[in-house]
Amino acid sequence: MADWNDKSIKLGDYKFFLILLSHTLITSVDGRGVDQFMKNRELPMHKGTVKTIESDDGDVIGCVDIRKQPAFNHPLLKNHTVQNPLTNFGELSIAQIWVLAGDGNELNSLEAGWMFNNNDGNWWLQVQDQLVGYWPSSIFTHLAGTSDAISWGGEIVNNQPNGHHTSTQMGSGHFPNEAYGKASYFTKLGYFDEGNNVKDPENLEPFVTRPPCYDLRTGKDNKFGVFFYFGGPGYSTNCQ
Repeated sequence: MADWNDKSIKLGDYKFFLILLSHTLITSVDGRGVDQFMKNRELPMHKGTVKTIESDDGDVIGCVDIRKQPAFNHPLLKNHTVQNPLTNFGELSIAQIWVLAGDGNELNSLEAGWMFNNNDGNWWLQVQDQLVGYWPSSIFTHLAGTSDAISWGGEIVNNQPNGHHTSTQMGSGHFPNEAYGKASYFTKLGYFDEGNNVKDPENLEPFVTRPPCYDLRTGKDNKFGVFFYFGGPGYSTNCQ
């Protein structure tokens, strides 16, 4: 592993973030439009679907029991026990990527737990080789085909139960210095340029609001590319 780079800046009060911010410019590339793509592709509901929701614009979303998701059909995940980080009632824990443009009341943001791809001016969500969702450029004022910045990281909500910092975990609940096998991580961070080439993030700015509770450590090597470990257990003797 490469040497770590540590940065921590101002403390937050109730909402804590671990974010790697990369100031990059992503432009649209040639490709099929949304209508053409949807006409040529069938998207049947998974047999484990327990509920369907139709959005205002006609999208049909299938909800699958987390213990019956298709990933568990893989032989290596047979009898696998789902592990979500520990969260307190009414709180949450997130690990995701943000794609941003604009600011203030004009801020446009796309958020997901995986990777975004850009095709024909529209934003696509791709998991491995499967396109599973998109955001048409027409719904944005600034984020139509290009972005100003990309962020990766984690987030929790702290309601200060019992008058002290929450024990809600971020990531796996382990600090980044515990590294591979314990700490949660993102690997092979990158973005698509105007030629549809994957590039390493530029001008990375680590941002940590409460290092004694949750932290972030970055690195780069030939195996994992640009990567970072993140998270922590929350409440402790050092995190009040």
